[in-house]
Amino acid sequence: FLPGSRAGGKLASGGSLRPVNNSDIATGTTGTQIAAGSTFAFSTDAGSGSILFTGPGRAFFDAATSRVILDGTTAASDLLIRVTGSNFLTDFDVVSTEGASMGRIRIEAWQLLGDSDIVIDESVERIELGQLRGTGDILVGTSVGTFVSGAFRSGTLTTRAMGSVYISGEFGDPDPDLRGEAMMSFVTLDSARFLGAMRGAINARYSIDTVTMDAALDNGLINAGESLGDITAASITESRITSGNTLASLTVAGDVFDTSVMIGGDLGDDAEVGGDGFNADAVSAGFIGTVTVGGDFTISDIVAGYLRGADGFFGTSDDLIASGRSAIESVTIGGQIVGSNLGSESYLIASSGTLGDVTAGGEAAENNLNLVIEAQPLDPLPIQIETVDVRREGRVYIAELTFNQVIDISSLDRALSVSEVRGSGEIEIRLIQGIDYTLEYNADENVLSVLFSAAITERNLPVVTDNPGPGIYRFEIESDYVRAAASLAQLDGDGNGRIDAADNFAAQNIIGDAGDKFAAEVFTVGGQNGFPEHRVDMYDPLSLDIVLDNPHQPDGLPDANVEFILRGAIGDHPDNNPNYFSFASDADIYAITLQAGQILRLGAMQGPAQFAGRFIVQPDGNFLFGSTDYALGLPFEPITSENRDFTFPADYLIRRTGTYFLVVSNTFTLNNGSLSDLDPVPGGVGDYNFTLRIFDDGDTGFNASTDAGDGQDLVNAPAPAAFAGNDGTLGTGDDLSSIVIGPYTFTFNAGPDGSAGTTDDFVSGSNGSNVSSLTNALGAKMITVDAAIGDPGFAGVPSNFFPDIDVLHLNNGNPIKTGSVIRVTLNLADLGSDLGSRVGSLNDPFALDQYVQFAIFDTTTSTESDDAILLFAPTDISPTNGTPGVIADGDNATYGYDEDGNFYIEFVAPGRMDFPGADAKYAIYVQGVINSDYRLEIVTSGSREIIKRRQNIVLETNGGSVDWLEVGGVRTEIGAFMPSSLGFTGQASNGQKIEDYILDSVTNIMQQTFDSVVVGAGPDGEFGTDDDERGLDINVSANPADFEFQDFSTIFLSSTLDPIDPVIRIDTLGFFTVLGAQTDAATQGFGVSERSDPGNADRNDEAVLFIPGFSILGYTPSPDDLESFIQSLAAAAGRRAGELMGLRMTEAYDPTLDIFDLMAVNSVSNTPGDTGDYEFLQSTRRLSTPVDSLDDSDFFMGYQNAAGLLSLYVRSG
Repeated sequence: FLPGSRAGGKLASGGSLRPVNNSDIATGTTGTQIAAGSTFAFSTDAGSGSILFTGPGRAFFDAATSRVILDGTTAASDLLIRVTGSNFLTDFDVVSTEGASMGRIRIEAWQLLGDSDIVIDESVERIELGQLRGTGDILVGTSVGTFVSGAFRSGTLTTRAMGSVYISGEFGDPDPDLRGEAMMSFVTLDSARFLGAMRGAINARYSIDTVTMDAALDNGLINAGESLGDITAASITESRITSGNTLASLTVAGDVFDTSVMIGGDLGDDAEVGGDGFNADAVSAGFIGTVTVGGDFTISDIVAGYLRGADGFFGTSDDLIASGRSAIESVTIGGQIVGSNLGSESYLIASSGTLGDVTAGGEAAENNLNLVIEAQPLDPLPIQIETVDVRREGRVYIAELTFNQVIDISSLDRALSVSEVRGSGEIEIRLIQGIDYTLEYNADENVLSVLFSAAITERNLPVVTDNPGPGIYRFEIESDYVRAAASLAQLDGDGNGRIDAADNFAAQNIIGDAGDKFAAEVFTVGGQNGFPEHRVDMYDPLSLDIVLDNPHQPDGLPDANVEFILRGAIGDHPDNNPNYFSFASDADIYAITLQAGQILRLGAMQGPAQFAGRFIVQPDGNFLFGSTDYALGLPFEPITSENRDFTFPADYLIRRTGTYFLVVSNTFTLNNGSLSDLDPVPGGVGDYNFTLRIFDDGDTGFNASTDAGDGQDLVNAPAPAAFAGNDGTLGTGDDLSSIVIGPYTFTFNAGPDGSAGTTDDFVSGSNGSNVSSLTNALGAKMITVDAAIGDPGFAGVPSNFFPDIDVLHLNNGNPIKTGSVIRVTLNLADLGSDLGSRVGSLNDPFALDQYVQFAIFDTTTSTESDDAILLFAPTDISPTNGTPGVIADGDNATYGYDEDGNFYIEFVAPGRMDFPGADAKYAIYVQGVINSDYRLEIVTSGSREIIKRRQNIVLETNGGSVDWLEVGGVRTEIGAFMPSSLGFTGQASNGQKIEDYILDSVTNIMQQTFDSVVVGAGPDGEFGTDDDERGLDINVSANPADFEFQDFSTIFLSSTLDPIDPVIRIDTLGFFTVLGAQTDAATQGFGVSERSDPGNADRNDEAVLFIPGFSILGYTPSPDDLESFIQSLAAAAGRRAGELMGLRMTEAYDPTLDIFDLMAVNSVSNTPGDTGDYEFLQSTRRLSTPVDSLDDSDFFMGYQNAAGLLSLYVRSG
């Protein structure tokens, strides 16, 4: 663990997003203050001696904990501890408070034992210690200039930037069976010297410049994530030297035995083979300078660009070999090269590229036993440009083109052209090399730098034809002229791995300050306070449509499914002025065309300006927050122990096609006519970058006019009889060979008996990618769909958070005959799929199952991406697999988990909600948040009538028990209904006992609501008029005896506390960051239903209302609040009843519009009072989304017609 690199260079830091990173950092001062400049004597169980503190700040000694606490100290402060008596210190700590640094810490003790720690928050110029023989940690937040000690037998030394390390004794324990007992962890290390044997581990996230070992490197580890400089040792035994990229030189005076030198093999933070996260191993091209060994080289490895596999040896089939060209300059062995005589072992001196001279005893070295010397022969790589990035140095913008190999710089003058791109990408203004830009080439990094003149990037408005200015630039390289240093290499301009004729390269990026206003504008600020007049030129938004459009196949739109790193800066405007237009006032505005059904994925903000605001402006000019008619802000990965980023990604599901604006700014004041002049914004100025991707899998929507938002059509194979030719008889010469329907091709098969026209005939086919379809001679239709949440090819990786929806139209989007029996199986078990169970570790999980939905929608009247009407969405669906068994078996629907644990539902197509009996169109809806493959199996076979029945509902107030509320079928005791728990006691105004009055009132409200449900359009054929037919056969009572010998669902009214969730839950995913602000949403469901029951299959299901949850509504025992509480309780009970009959929650309503949707998430808290009544609406309302106040019923798209849905399965009253 590198606290410096994880905590931004400090061990402790304030703020809600930056908790204290080390428990030993002092949060305050305790003990006796040590007078500066005076000797302070101490004597504790840890040891005895004196303390001398000088310089700024304060020092305290806490005798109870044997701690020296440093507060407010700086690089000019000095601490000297002299130990007397035994000359030991045991469990003795030196710690600082937040923000403290030190010049010198010197402890004059022979040994530090036990858990003796030194923890300084900022930096220390010099640390001087005796021997270290305990388990203590030396932790410094930002840097240590010099560290000096005697033998360092055990413990850790950790800081971000380490200057020099000098160990006058051994480092690590002599016991070879101990690993990790002594470890140094840095980001960078300048130099280290060990006079004794080096047996511990040195690990640097990035670089180590020099390591000098006067004695042996014996069972030790040296690892750098990027580069190693010069390494010298007397001898090396059973050790590893690894680096992710380079090793300048290795010089060993004596022998090397059983040791691996791996360059291009980064072993991660633990410097050990294997591991995950920050400890994960990685392989890349490696570069080794000279290796010189004075003695023998025995059963050891020197490899560049290799990582060994699970067998633990190099030179075997499971080695990982880096792409690209590695290199070893030379290997010189003074003695012999010696392998092993064991056939199961293998050793290498090798490079995944070039290998220079390898000599042993002054002669060219040869293979010895199982030690092999080789270079992987590589054909010339095609020339590819890997990235085109833009950075800024001062006022100079630099575009960097990174090649995959060394390029002949002389060829680039002619091969490269640079142009500003305007309009829709069709206008190019060619730049002149030497005037508008200059070139620099770094052969070591294979990077071509294009340095732009400030005259271009700082050009004032107006935009002039043929006069380039800040904007979008195209970089083109002609294949006929570019040459690599390696002969025969040719340009693969489009990066497809194939060399084609005129395979030129082209890419666009942004040069100069991005768009500043929604329309170009010039401000002239009058002179004041002795300052001259100042001009500020504001450019209009930059078009990401051009930047993200493939120049090889341009269509004027940003390309989907391509990740782009958007780099910019706040404060790079050339007209910034601290007196009129501060650096923090700069804004970057990008325009981008997004289509309905696409998902805009923005990675977390990175860089110095990572805390600047980032938001979306809709085509109508309003900011996009939450759920709007234009888009929906999708959930993002929550904070867990495995995800502690300071900033967060953002995903937006686009509902309407149009031009959106991506804004990075510290203010919302962006309208023309205003010039902001903000105060400094911490973390809001400087460079920033984040990934941008338009995800489009072609099926995220119902019926939009775009490919992205109109779902995927599932085509049933035609019947075998369709293949009979003109004679109408199968098995004759005029039979059709195939039938093509859209992308599907179908063929006839005569079945096992080989005879056409018999009952075993079938027709099968596919769309050539993910759907196969079959229809047999008996009329059964079977479709299998291989699909994915997010990108295909994943089986539920919890670390890959990826919100997505798939919509699949049954019967090619055509109506399905009412009464058809359809069975849909969601196959997750066979693939090991996970659509959204959790993120985080098993010890710190964060549940995501509220975001997983499996539903059937009626798409008959749908014309947009998100406007289909819910038919059902069972809450029993699991993000993974389930326990086999039938959950409910009703007249119109049966569902559960099959023998393999896959969820299935078999339902009768009920027809349209608005025209009873008319055929309807249906689509399958799959929603998840973890990148995962899944499979759908759809079988349509047979038909039967829809049966509508009465539904009875009992409001149980005397308690009871349920076996479905807690995990594992545990029976939960439900207490009785006691309104006194909320302060309602005594009698109501009509003389009734208060509990009777509440119960009668709730029953009446619910009954009236069901009696007023619109079930038909009436004689005029139009819904919403006075002659609408009303009333469902749904009966509500508080007495079970009213339904003797009848089915009934039960809703418990209980004053028991909810055993699953507390009264108030804080929804971590419910907050979003706007300009650094964080908003939390308190949520409360006021109870829970056993399930949302598709087709009202189970007419004896249950729900519970937990009355204590209503306390958050703040009702008092007053008469007015009593009536409000009754309405709230009726709404909560009505919502539960609706769920038990197959309804789901809908978005919040505006109570000022007098439309009180009982199923709305706010129906309990926003009661109608005297202005209206609750309703199960005949009109459609959007389903509850992740951005509203309820977190257990989240849909990314879709609507619900509550009255219409209930009318499908409950008979009229």
